[in-house]
Amino acid sequence: FISINRYKTAQEEKERALRELAGQKEENLNALVISIENERRRIAQDLHDQFGVMLSAIQMQLTVLSEKTDEEAFKKQLVKIVGDLSEANRDLRNISHKLMPGSLSKSGLKAAVEELISRIQAGNPGLNIYLYTNVEVSKFSEKARLHLFRIIQEGLHNMVKHAAASEASVQLLQHNGEVLLTIEDNGKGFDKAEKRTGIGLSNMKRRTLILNGKLNVDSTPGRGTTVSVSIPKEELF
Repeated sequence: FISINRYKTAQEEKERALRELAGQKEENLNALVISIENERRRIAQDLHDQFGVMLSAIQMQLTVLSEKTDEEAFKKQLVKIVGDLSEANRDLRNISHKLMPGSLSKSGLKAAVEELISRIQAGNPGLNIYLYTNVEVSKFSEKARLHLFRIIQEGLHNMVKHAAASEASVQLLQHNGEVLLTIEDNGKGFDKAEKRTGIGLSNMKRRTLILNGKLNVDSTPGRGTTVSVSIPKEELF
């Protein structure tokens, strides 16, 4: 009897230690992701505040000079420099937006995803992406909105990079106490038996894990790919 009690006590202590270790790992992972996102936000803000304003000021000054000069060759050169600066400014805004989309904090998750889809479609004219949701995403916590946006962002970028799809959909639905996110395309797909270790997929898995969710990728060569994420509803508030 004493031996059995000792064994049970030892097992309970072991299980408690494992639960504490798992909880600590989850806290550390969450803290790491939050610190990375904070650094992204800081870099995006610095790029916008320092270089964006500087490039705009230089562009404005050169534009004024090009309007004042009468020398055709000099004027043509200035116009070219203004064009290059304008392109550099656009690239800078795109980089800042990818690091931390302002629409996510200003307008919410749905608006940020709509803007992301619009940008992707503008760069890929033959691609149509549809968004559908029946979930009140405005009530989600900031952490949940950020991780869901990054999962969608990674999923769509992977699709653009690898799938050669003409149509895709993003659905965020509520069902039986869970929120279900699916990213589906009609692209070339891939063989699931082949080992895939992309950074994008790893990031999606990591963010899903932080929300205590499950991620599944279903694909068949020639029949497209579906990424499914299921998250307990209570983890999103």
